Amino acid sequence: MIRKKAATKTPVRVKQKTHAGQVQALAARLLRVQEEERRRVSRELHDQICQQLASLAIEISGLAADPPPPERAQKVLRELQRRVIMVSEATRHIAYELHPSVLDDLGLVASLRGVCKKFSEEEGVPVEFRSGLLPPEIPREAASCLYRVVQESLRNVARHASASKVSVWLRMKKNAVALTIADDGSGFDPAEARGRGGLGLVGMAERARLVRGRLSISTRKGRGTRVLVEVPLQAVVA
Repeated sequence: MIRKKAATKTPVRVKQKTHAGQVQALAARLLRVQEEERRRVSRELHDQICQQLASLAIEISGLAADPPPPERAQKVLRELQRRVIMVSEATRHIAYELHPSVLDDLGLVASLRGVCKKFSEEEGVPVEFRSGLLPPEIPREAASCLYRVVQESLRNVARHASASKVSVWLRMKKNAVALTIADDGSGFDPAEARGRGGLGLVGMAERARLVRGRLSISTRKGRGTRVLVEVPLQAVVA
C-alpha cells in the first residue's frame, strides 16, 4: 500500500492563519478598550455629574426649608449658579468626547483647523493646516473618523514625538478624502508599538476600517512619522 505524502501547508495558508490571528488579537484589544472607555464615562458621570447634582438638590431643598436672610441670599444664589455652570461644563465635555458637536456646527475643515490651532497653542508646536477643494458635504461617519484620527495623531505627537513642527493636509484623492498628518519628530518602530499594545494606532485603524477606509503609517526612528488615511466617499454613502 502506497501512502500518500502528507500535504504541506502552503505559504498562502500560513499567511491567512497569521492574518486571522492578528484580526482576533485586534478585536480582543478593541473590546478591552471599548469596555475601559465605558467604565471611564460611567465614572465621570457618577463622580462629576450625579454626585454634584445630588449635592445641589440637597442644598436647594435646605434653602427652600430655611431661606437665608436677605443680605446673604444674593451671595448664596451666585454660588449655586457657579456650581450649576461647572456641572454643565463637565456634562458638555463628556458629550463632546462621545461626539464632537463642532463637526455638525462648523463642518470638517473648520473643526480640524480649530483642533490644530488649539494643539499649537497648548503644546507650543506649530501646525500647518492645509485643505484642498472638498465636496460640499462629507458624510458624518467619514468626518468623525478623520477628526478622531487627527486628534489621536496630535496626542501621539505631544506624548512621544518631540517634534518641532507638524503638518495636516486634507484633500480629495480620486473618489476618496485623503488626510495626511506628518511630523519631524523622533519616529518609532511600528513592530515595537504593536508589541506594547499600540491601542492608539489600533483605534485609528479600526475607525478607518469602519468607514471602509485605509490607514497607513510611515515612520522610522529619528525620521518622523507620516499618517495617511483615505476614506472612499461612495463606500461611506453606500
